[in-house]
Amino acid sequence: MKSAHPGYLLGFAFPIIAIGGYLFQAPWVFLAITVGWLVLMQAFDSFAGHEPAVPWNTVRANVAEPDARLPLENVALYAYVLLHLAAVALGIWQFRRDDAVLPWVLFALPVAMSGSNVLIVAHELLHGSTRLDRWMGRAAAAVSFWMVHEYQHLFVHHRAESFCTENDSSAAKLGQSFYGYFFRAVSDNYRQAGKLAANVLRARGKNLIAARVLAGIYLPPVLLAALVAVFFGGWALLFFLLQAYLTVSLFLLGTYNTHYGLIRWPDADGRPEPYSYMNIWSSDQRATNLAFWSIGRHAHHHLDPFRSYTDLKIIEGSPLLPYGYITTLMLSLIPPLWFKVMNPRVADVCARRERLRAQGFV
Repeated sequence: MKSAHPGYLLGFAFPIIAIGGYLFQAPWVFLAITVGWLVLMQAFDSFAGHEPAVPWNTVRANVAEPDARLPLENVALYAYVLLHLAAVALGIWQFRRDDAVLPWVLFALPVAMSGSNVLIVAHELLHGSTRLDRWMGRAAAAVSFWMVHEYQHLFVHHRAESFCTENDSSAAKLGQSFYGYFFRAVSDNYRQAGKLAANVLRARGKNLIAARVLAGIYLPPVLLAALVAVFFGGWALLFFLLQAYLTVSLFLLGTYNTHYGLIRWPDADGRPEPYSYMNIWSSDQRATNLAFWSIGRHAHHHLDPFRSYTDLKIIEGSPLLPYGYITTLMLSLIPPLWFKVMNPRVADVCARRERLRAQGFV
């Protein structure tokens, strides 16, 4: 068993900043610290350098099998989930402590920064092989109304026949803005979740399918919101809903970045072209991949979804996002600039992908 690299502690800054605002009762100060930390993260990306890349054939030859052990490196993920849940709970309780409303409602932003990162953690845990992993992942997603994502992610996005095709709501089409992508992704996740969850339950021989689906993925966040409203009031409910909305928005912003424009098109037989590392944007900055739990090693993750986040690599020749992770996320909020920067890169990657396929390399 191995522990996570100590550099992953960078990610803990997000919930610690959020909790700090409540402990010191200084929302404006910690809002500023949140912005400052994002700027500092970009600086870390610039100074920490880039990760070495590993050849495609090397990673393809060493795909991991599911493992039922409790990974020691996941202890850091459990701690992160608990810290984030504490930040959300403190945010709700704040409305019983203080009559000031505006600063604490706006403090949903630091909580959502922690939340978008906790959804990356939840994603890692939902790929885990233990029951504890899955339950911790679901708890992390519940406070942002995003429990539905488990089914779209595991049973559409990670299926060979649908990954990064036009049927995959996680994939962004060329010329599609983040704002159009966001509404489609949220709608498809909620629409598909019930059907996919029901299919899983039927395959396991369960009964009372509709009730199980409702109780398992749709009701928990609604019940949480109702409890917040009853015990803490309308402003606390507004905070809870706003942090959930911002959390999912920031999480999908990252997904949009990593899946923009690189759709797998059908071959002559109508089946999608084979998956390769050329179907995903990666980020090879060391600081990004520590603070965001290896999010930039995404191409390896799709090849090897059961491999721990600590063991993922950058694949040699992978398409890379043009700037540091934070800068690229901000760029995608301005569609004209995003298209100007990214569309030529998409064209270049697609042309390179065709050449590699013709030569039998992918």
